[in-house]
Amino acid sequence: MRLLDKIWKFSKVDIWENNGSSKIQQWGKSISRKILVSCRYFFLRGHMDYATQLSFSTILALVPILAMFFAVGRAFGLSMYVDNILRQVFKSQPQVADELFTMADSYLNQAQTGILIGLGILVMLYSILSLIRNIEMVFDIIWHVDRQRSVGRLIIDYTAMIFLIPVILIILSSTSVLVFGVLDRIPDFLLLDGIFRFLIRVVSPWLLLTAVFIGVNMYVPNTHVKLSCTIIPSMFASAFMLALQYFYIHGQIFLTSYNAIYGSFAVIPLFMIWMLASWYIILFFGELCYANQNDDYYAYFLKTSEICHYDLMIISGLILAHISQAKRNENKALSAIEITHRIQLPIRIVLDVLDNLRRAGLLQQYVDLATDKIVWESICETDQLSMGKMVYALDNVAENTDTKLVLKSKIPHDNLMIKKIAELYSKQIKQWDSILVRDLI
Repeated sequence: MRLLDKIWKFSKVDIWENNGSSKIQQWGKSISRKILVSCRYFFLRGHMDYATQLSFSTILALVPILAMFFAVGRAFGLSMYVDNILRQVFKSQPQVADELFTMADSYLNQAQTGILIGLGILVMLYSILSLIRNIEMVFDIIWHVDRQRSVGRLIIDYTAMIFLIPVILIILSSTSVLVFGVLDRIPDFLLLDGIFRFLIRVVSPWLLLTAVFIGVNMYVPNTHVKLSCTIIPSMFASAFMLALQYFYIHGQIFLTSYNAIYGSFAVIPLFMIWMLASWYIILFFGELCYANQNDDYYAYFLKTSEICHYDLMIISGLILAHISQAKRNENKALSAIEITHRIQLPIRIVLDVLDNLRRAGLLQQYVDLATDKIVWESICETDQLSMGKMVYALDNVAENTDTKLVLKSKIPHDNLMIKKIAELYSKQIKQWDSILVRDLI
């Protein structure tokens, strides 16, 4: 087998199967799956375009954001800490930092002392809220969230973000400064000739940035995100961000050709490149968090639309049979995960089939208070449910009843051939009625 064929087989088949694999192989396949899913959907979902949009929105909102940081810092008497934090963030662009701080200070003074003082503050808040909203929309796309926050939650959550984030960053930065201050007072021989000191100086900002990424990945999407699924991606994201900053600082000497083109404006394209690369990192590892939490959902990259009608009917019958068996023998309703384990099919397919059965009036879902899980049970008596009744119910599911009525009115039912097709369909359904769903397992 050629190398390319082996790679194709591994990415399409082997990577999704853990049967007969050792623990190390399963762990390696799991990591490979998540990276593959993240890379695939980073490009398919247009995150490169979203990164460009967010970079532009961030640059527009940068001065109002800095002004808000300064305002919160002054309110708590921590202006010096805020200045140190922001200069650390823009360490790779000191010229940009000086200009931004000057503009932010002027912006804040104008908003506080101008004739339209209230309007200035509202514009500042709108700029920040608009950026946060754009970021949330992209993260909701990553997490397949269709519902938006209510107006009340928007006001409460976003206001909390605006005022709490600066305070949290100030506290974390103050802790970092305290650690560095203690290190400076400890003799080198107590720190293994500076090795431990170096590690602390590297690890401290990494942990700080990791905490920020964990917060972003958990609370920006309007859905439940598990802490355990964000830790590892956030650690790698912070490492890549610090590496980007390091290479940007030390790589500027190789970018002097920009000065010949842009002159004194050379910092602008470099800053925009840095901002764009930062958003690439944020969105990619956001996808990795999603893949980490929903590893089983993308097994084989199968879609229900790619499965033929006959196979879907058989899968639907098997799911109903297992639900009936669990109710009859164990007196319990099954969750989607339990059904997946019983029929050994990807949960993505199982969820779609369950939803079709619900819309067909064959299943209903509810929250089991004992386990706090969404479980499924049959609406009808599944012990007497035939394959014919199930197929007929699924074939007559319509998303929109009005559309279905319009289509029926357009079909020439008095046509002889159409009548014959209807008769053959009825005979087929009657033949399927001889098979009970419960007998499939």
